[in-house]
Amino acid sequence: MLPFAPMDYEWSVRVAATSHERANAFVRGQRLEIGPPLAFDSELGATTAFEYLLAALGADLTVGLRATARRKRLDVDGVEAVVRAELDNPAVYLGVVGEEGSPALARVRVKVYVSTLEEEDTVREAWEQTLARSPLYQTLRAAVAIDLDIKIAI
Repeated sequence: MLPFAPMDYEWSVRVAATSHERANAFVRGQRLEIGPPLAFDSELGATTAFEYLLAALGADLTVGLRATARRKRLDVDGVEAVVRAELDNPAVYLGVVGEEGSPALARVRVKVYVSTLEEEDTVREAWEQTLARSPLYQTLRAAVAIDLDIKIAI
């Protein structure tokens, strides 16, 4: 039995804009610096909010798979994900006159690499359990197409 009712727990993050392209997020005594919502400049010296979203999804799935593997007593040497995403129309975000569509996510592609000697079927079962319990995957999949690929190697 949980020490609290599931609906009684709420997470909180405080975010303060420090300029037109920076914000600080305060999470459980930690500070994260976040850049603008989106950037096209690969030299920008900050992680964008969009990149944090993609990183959060990757972390949710990789750490989640390791945790599932541990619960199932599977020996997993490494888990890594490459998360890529496309917007419906990035020009809308930029404010290009005459552009139509949306700056929303159109597609997310996640490729997960697992290094293990365990049987592939066992790892795939752990992966399915991870997806079923993933807060971010379960939330995002209702809003955007997510292509998942898992590669299992020694």
